[in-house]
Amino acid sequence: MENLTERTSYEVLVKEIKEGLIKEGQRIIDLSMINPDLAPPSYLVDKLVEASLNPRSHRYSSARGVPVLLKAFAQKYSSAFGVDISEDNICATFGTKEALRLLMFVLPFKKVFLFSPVYPPYRWAALEANKDVIEVALGESEEERVENLREAVVKEQGLSGSILLCCFPNNPTGTVASIDFWRAVLQISNEYNLTVINDFANGELLHNGGESRSAFSLLYAAKKSGADFKNIFETYTLSKSYCIPGWRIGAVLGDKEIIEKISALKSKLDYGVFLPLQLAAAKALEHLTSFPKEVALVYKNRACLLKESLERGGWRVWQAEAGAALWAKMPDYVKENSQEFSLKLLKTKGIHILPGTFFDSNWSRWFRFSLSVPESFLLEARETIVEFSQ
Repeated sequence: MENLTERTSYEVLVKEIKEGLIKEGQRIIDLSMINPDLAPPSYLVDKLVEASLNPRSHRYSSARGVPVLLKAFAQKYSSAFGVDISEDNICATFGTKEALRLLMFVLPFKKVFLFSPVYPPYRWAALEANKDVIEVALGESEEERVENLREAVVKEQGLSGSILLCCFPNNPTGTVASIDFWRAVLQISNEYNLTVINDFANGELLHNGGESRSAFSLLYAAKKSGADFKNIFETYTLSKSYCIPGWRIGAVLGDKEIIEKISALKSKLDYGVFLPLQLAAAKALEHLTSFPKEVALVYKNRACLLKESLERGGWRVWQAEAGAALWAKMPDYVKENSQEFSLKLLKTKGIHILPGTFFDSNWSRWFRFSLSVPESFLLEARETIVEFSQ
């Protein structure tokens, strides 16, 4: 089993190289982490300051989230995603990572199915909760995806019950899920007693400029299919769509019985997010309805800039439909694997891209490119990377 308390040899080397470059005064262009560089709306920051000036705001908060924030999450899901949901079905969390860790801890099932490439924190959350991880090939079409899932569930599980943890829009590929895909997943979940979770962190970062529900929330699909939220969950965050990753404002929504258990567990572990952050986030959800689309447009334009150069240089780029990253495969003539190429590029050019092996050992020719850097850095990096790979 992967040791979560130790760095991998790749992580150790990256740390050493970056520390050396910084000591030498060299600049690093970091395309490895999706860490939004865009400023949050001034309205949002003003509301944070306003709430912080109230002396009572610095007392303990509510572990589940204050009522005004839970109401704002419910209204957000209704207006943006077409889902009517009660505040009783919502618990605020320290971002989606905590939400997923809490779900893994509370849900009783032993097996967790994950689509590969896998965003590592999903695997880590399952392993931390002492669960068995079964990876399912994402495939390049929804039909293939559904078939792969059904085969894996039949082979590994039978009717004993397990968890399917999804991420659509997907990190790292940018693939979205249609309502037909979710209906097929829900049918499998009914047949084989699957609890289904979707991390909807990129749900508002659509590159087509459409309504967020065109990236289809799992909860929306469940409602449209006539199902309730029994054994169905979605996690949501303001980190990327509102450019406030450091605030750690998220939520888990779904099955009321499990949400109650999560809330009870949180009450024993913490007192919730700093109250002014909750109050400001509620204002953002209520009033800044167009801001996520503005952010999505920036990422779309950056994706186009990078994709054009990579493809011209012989790279294969997965068609990203949403999110703040590109998933690309280096040309066949490059002899190094993704980790070797990544380390060499960082050491000689000061550019860090994340190797596909970070997501799964089967993706040793692939990389995730973060789009959360200014366009000037991206333009410089894309030419350097293409030249370096030739």
